[in-house]
Amino acid sequence: MGSVTEKVKDKTTNFAQRIQQNNIWVNRATQQEIIDFLNEPENLCTPGFILRRQLQKNFSGLMAKIPGAEDCADLTNSGNVAWTDTFVASLSSELESEIFDGYGDAKLGIKKEQWHKYLNDEAFCNRETAIKLIFALNMDGETAAKFLLSNNYSLLSVRNPFEYICIFCLSGGFSYKIAREILTEFEEKVNALPITSDKKPKPIPNMTVPIKNKLAAILNSKKTFDTKKSDLVSYMIKNLREFTVKVKRPNNSSETKYADGFSLQNIAMLKLLLKYLVILYPHHYIIFDQIKLLDGEIPVDANGIPKVYRHLTKAMVDSQDIHLIGFDTLLVLNPKSALKRAYDRIPFNNSVILPMKNLSQTLRSIFRAVERPTNSQDIDRSTIMLLTYFFITGYLYSDVQNFKNFTDQFAADTANVAQNKNTSKLVFAIAGIKDTLDKISFSANPLQDYINIINVFLKSFGFSECYLPFVLDRFILLCLITDPTAVQANALTYLAHLVIHENYIQIAQGNIKPN
Repeated sequence: MGSVTEKVKDKTTNFAQRIQQNNIWVNRATQQEIIDFLNEPENLCTPGFILRRQLQKNFSGLMAKIPGAEDCADLTNSGNVAWTDTFVASLSSELESEIFDGYGDAKLGIKKEQWHKYLNDEAFCNRETAIKLIFALNMDGETAAKFLLSNNYSLLSVRNPFEYICIFCLSGGFSYKIAREILTEFEEKVNALPITSDKKPKPIPNMTVPIKNKLAAILNSKKTFDTKKSDLVSYMIKNLREFTVKVKRPNNSSETKYADGFSLQNIAMLKLLLKYLVILYPHHYIIFDQIKLLDGEIPVDANGIPKVYRHLTKAMVDSQDIHLIGFDTLLVLNPKSALKRAYDRIPFNNSVILPMKNLSQTLRSIFRAVERPTNSQDIDRSTIMLLTYFFITGYLYSDVQNFKNFTDQFAADTANVAQNKNTSKLVFAIAGIKDTLDKISFSANPLQDYINIINVFLKSFGFSECYLPFVLDRFILLCLITDPTAVQANALTYLAHLVIHENYIQIAQGNIKPN
């Protein structure tokens, strides 16, 4: 993705330097430049761009059958340049009937109308379809990661049985069909196990790396494929507690989904991050004792959800003058109109506005999963990105002496007690982050400092690093590098409103087509 990455990084850096040096972000011409930058297709790494580029790289013969192929922009040497709608329509028809080696000996099952939407970024793939496309189009690891993230999905998880199997098959050059066959074998053996308790054994902490290493060891062995497959399934059965599995219960047609060790570990870290945010965002609804908060003695509501976290979301968005419902009513749009559907397809709205609107609901769902693993829900990357934004702005633009005292004591306490290895790492990482934040107003390169801070949080939760061609990443960074007084004046909300309004006006006037 170098052709997109370097261009966007250079342009974002230039924005950062100009805004920092001249304090001109409130100038209307600069605002328009930012809006154009956020909306410009060539700056975006979208699912459709990745699909078109992958087809161009690996399926040139198929494309050559279609008139106009020679006129398509070479996406390996350019940004996200659209192809003509006529060519994409013809290509979609070819793809509907194509049998892909990486998928198996059957058609992919994606209709031409859906292919057309995917290639033009008029629709996101669901996760299952995205994984199918990774196999079918022979994506390498880096491309597959970018494709999942551009669809707003997390990377393939070694804790999800099917995705663990998919990693095995992708790394070994085996097809999607083989992956499904291995999953069926695994599930049959799981459901044949005797059920001795309704409760699943407690997962072992810090098992993610050993699980990855075992997968590599199986793949690198000189055994036959059938033996490798058998070793993989046997290992998963032996370490069942480490995977998110569905177990069929007697006399119950429903299936129970248990949260795996990795999910519970990430939720523990999320709770820790929110404890810090509670200190940064006091709210009149939040009544707590700091010592009890540290010890985990937190009041919960009838659904087992910590009240302090539910109100924290409101405190954070209130600090930016964001009204969650306000994003629905900001523009008067008919939900059933073609204009509204076109408006919703714009990458900015899908990648920035929807996660912002859904933040409170997402956190409630995650914590409900802790109390009731049958409602297990993954933590997504956009949630951590937004919480990191609120952490940074909460630290920079509020009275943080209480926060500093709290975190210093927290780090000292953590060093003296047996804590989870990963949450301890997050504690000490945050202790280092606040040193950077204390000096950031004097930094020669605040953009890189903010990227480094965001990466600490993303990597703590197992997510990929900040990537500027992603809409949410770039938007958050643009908000962070504005003048401090602008952030206090709610740069996040102000810029979001500007872009939303501009998108709507341009579509209403027929000047742009959602990319």
